[in-house]
Amino acid sequence: TAGKISENITLIASGTSNVVYGPEEGTIEVTGDVVINGDANGKITLRNTTVNGNLLVNTPNASVVIEDSTKVNGVTTIQNVASHTFTNNGQLGDVIILDKDGTRFINNEGAKVGTVIIDTPGSVVIGGNIASVIIEQANVVMIMESSTISNVTINSDVTLEIAKGAVIENVIAEAKATINGEGAIAKITGSQAG
Repeated sequence: TAGKISENITLIASGTSNVVYGPEEGTIEVTGDVVINGDANGKITLRNTTVNGNLLVNTPNASVVIEDSTKVNGVTTIQNVASHTFTNNGQLGDVIILDKDGTRFINNEGAKVGTVIIDTPGSVVIGGNIASVIIEQANVVMIMESSTISNVTINSDVTLEIAKGAVIENVIAEAKATINGEGAIAKITGSQAG
């Protein structure tokens, strides 16, 4: 239902069906943090929602879609989602990827996102146009075809795979990076550049 809520909310997603949070019409505005967790196996969609707080997603078996009618003004933390399945069509602040199994984060055309911080022992796939990616920890970070990343800061040893047609405008290498793929890097700086 559209309206305003001034408290933290925990949403429990379960079952095998797709789950949609948010009203069909109008907007719900939440002043507080929103947590989505549970063992759902389908797709979880967040629509027509403004979160004036943080969003935490911990749904290991489900994919997550943020619709273009959704805005999160705080930090979005991806604790765990099904492999390769977090898609942003809306407006997110900073995003922290902690998913130990690795994941895929897509920032679709027209969507907005702050800095994407990767801090997982798993592998992460990044797609879309993103201004800043910071790699605190990761095994492999793959940049998808036709993606443009303005700045990638590497703070721990990582393999960076850049697909054909992908562009990274600036890599700031403060740790060792093994770079593979047919994509382009315009500039490399930092203490480990070269």
